[in-house]
Amino acid sequence: MSIAYNESDRAIEIYDDLRTQYLIYKGLMVLTVLNALIRMYNRPDEPVSYFQTLWASLGIVAVCCLGFFLMRKSAAEKIKLKQIKKLKIRSFFGRKRCVLVLKNGKERKLKAPESESDLNHLLHLCARVGIKY
Repeated sequence: MSIAYNESDRAIEIYDDLRTQYLIYKGLMVLTVLNALIRMYNRPDEPVSYFQTLWASLGIVAVCCLGFFLMRKSAAEKIKLKQIKKLKIRSFFGRKRCVLVLKNGKERKLKAPESESDLNHLLHLCARVGIKY
């Protein structure tokens, strides 16, 4: 697990490629919304067709996903301890997923622990710095 505690800043530093992934997701959602707007308003004089309805629904889904990524997800690589509310461990099909819940309502996903020793290292780090779980 690529997580470390910086004592001078009192912050947790997470080294993963989540920021790049979220940037790609957001870019794809913006392109989908733009494409939906162009397809819907390309022919305003014709009656509403099946494809315009399809593109309108795709645009609405893309706007909802974009809002979800902007309001509920975080990709910060450096998080101060005073911003962290707790560590939440979820089990999904037998694999454990770790999420840092932030005080502003966002969540920061962590890389899935590859072994029990990685999970124990994370739990020990959280107990040492005072993060509840």
